[in-house]
Amino acid sequence: MDLGEFRPILSGLIGGLVALGLTKLWARWIPTASGDKPAAWLLASYRGTLRIANLVLAAGLIGAGASYRIAGFANNDWRPLALGVGGGCTVALLVLALHPRLRHGNARDAFVAFAISSRTPASLLYGVMGCLTALLPLALFYFVT
Repeated sequence: MDLGEFRPILSGLIGGLVALGLTKLWARWIPTASGDKPAAWLLASYRGTLRIANLVLAAGLIGAGASYRIAGFANNDWRPLALGVGGGCTVALLVLALHPRLRHGNARDAFVAFAISSRTPASLLYGVMGCLTALLPLALFYFVT
């Protein structure tokens, strides 16, 4: 057996170990409450909002992947992926901000609950999602021009 055959396996193992190490490192920065509301209460109270946000994120990714086959985009065209990811992140953030207000809830609590359910520090999660929302207008601009 050649060493080249084991490279993908080693790469996967190293990547998995790095991911496990990162999750252990950032576990202390994951929010556990919002004010006096514990994590269990937040997750139960905002279950519907969290489901909708996760659904639109998944729909953006699935729609982006499907658009390559359905609409016939080239495999190296970045615009459908940018549109799906940017649109999914934008709509998910809007859901987290607006849906609790319709139910007389608190948007801040919904954002904290989403970070808790994602098991990700809020600053990292919303920093990445905020950057990914920039893909939506960029993709729309390049679709038009």
